[in-house]
Amino acid sequence: MKFKVQITECDNIIKFIIRHKFIKGNSKLTAIKKDNSIMICDINVRYNCKGIGTTLVKHLIQYAKDNHYNKITGWISSVDLDHIDRLKHFYGKFGFEISKSDDKDDPIRIYNLNLSI
Repeated sequence: MKFKVQITECDNIIKFIIRHKFIKGNSKLTAIKKDNSIMICDINVRYNCKGIGTTLVKHLIQYAKDNHYNKITGWISSVDLDHIDRLKHFYGKFGFEISKSDDKDDPIRIYNLNLSI
């Protein structure tokens, strides 16, 4: 299934949005641009296993390459514990390095994501 992705930018925030014709609400990936890297803040997908998240991340990676960013980072938080294996597989298929977080000051962050471009 093909999805049309709209990219919006405001200051250092970038959003990749898929507007669904027959589904209430949109799917989106929100990220922050900083220096030579982009940090994923949130991915909100209306329906899993339809290729929507994959499309959003592919567009983010292409955007990073086209705009000469050298790294994409992010994290998996404790609110995702019920589907942690699925998320690790999802990010892994794009080549993200996934490492256990040892940040004692941020107990919500349980895994760090890092992709060199």
